[in-house]
Amino acid sequence: MERRILCAGFGGQGVLAMGQMITYAGMVENLEVSWMPSYGPEMRGGAANCSVVLSDSPVGAPNIDVATDVIVMNQPSFDKFKDIVGAGGNLFINSSLIDTKGYGNDEINIYKVPVSSKAKDLGNIKMANMVMLGSFLQVTNLLKLESIIEAFTKVFGDKKKHLIPANKEALNAGMQLILDNETGDECANEGYRKTPEEFAYDEDIRSEITFEYDDNIFDSPLKTAEYALQFEQNAVDYYTYLSKNLNDSYRGIFESVAMQEVEHVDYIKALLEKLENHGDNLNQDFEAYKNIALFEDENYENDEDEMTISALKNALYIEYNELEFYKKASEKVDDKQSKELYSELVKWENDHYNQFDEHTKLHQEQWWADQSFSKL
Repeated sequence: MERRILCAGFGGQGVLAMGQMITYAGMVENLEVSWMPSYGPEMRGGAANCSVVLSDSPVGAPNIDVATDVIVMNQPSFDKFKDIVGAGGNLFINSSLIDTKGYGNDEINIYKVPVSSKAKDLGNIKMANMVMLGSFLQVTNLLKLESIIEAFTKVFGDKKKHLIPANKEALNAGMQLILDNETGDECANEGYRKTPEEFAYDEDIRSEITFEYDDNIFDSPLKTAEYALQFEQNAVDYYTYLSKNLNDSYRGIFESVAMQEVEHVDYIKALLEKLENHGDNLNQDFEAYKNIALFEDENYENDEDEMTISALKNALYIEYNELEFYKKASEKVDDKQSKELYSELVKWENDHYNQFDEHTKLHQEQWWADQSFSKL
């Protein structure tokens, strides 16, 4: 017997902890095990995955090219890993967040489980990984529930033993979803742009704010500016919402970055007006614009609440994609004044990105704690 299991999702969804619990439970049942997490450049965007192998003989290689089981908790993970499930294998999909429209594979078993919705019903969205783990156990019958509970202390430590009853409830809820056959096409992806309040609470805004575009847009200075305005306005909406709803130590940060993004919007609107009216000159004083340090001289709380941690990751994602867009625009657009503006925006968005990147690194240990990461 050998099971090759891949767990993937967004940082904060507990996918590494899920893999660890499967691994430790395998050890409890005297199986040979391996657990290999994914760190690397992709972690910047908040992605996380791990490979788990359980076997009744020594494990030869921990990496997984073809999986017997794949668990995906968000849209990018589904898109990336859905095709590595081997024939006869199982694909577990968090249907609360993943759009599977048009997808099908007759060679594998597909379970669309609304684990995020169920976790919210239980009163704690962070329990979504445990709900999914319960569904996995019910389908595969690979490990005993008692072994998972025993593994809980190994992964989370003695200090969190008091959370065992709540986690056991989530595991049982996930098992019941399978027993009740509640694995239909539930999907939260309802359109290109939700309100700031709706996507602020999403574990992964990449399914809500897209930066998808064809490079041929850069052949048209007007089309490029229209896309730039759309991206900037999405950022303003998001940061403005956060400035009103996060705790006091973070409101000022997002209020400041929202104001700076509003200035970007004004620059782009002026450019659009010039392009639409075929004007000759665009009088913009870039020297008057100064980025403000977002995190300077303040003691910011290392909050554990989901929204604050998610907000920082999402800000990093937004700034990275805006930066990449403006880099391309500054290189490919022919219009001289457009090129000048995008070159300036590269500098400004790079400054935003670096500030968020530096600050989120300060939260790295807390992020891992949210995923219940600990070394085996």
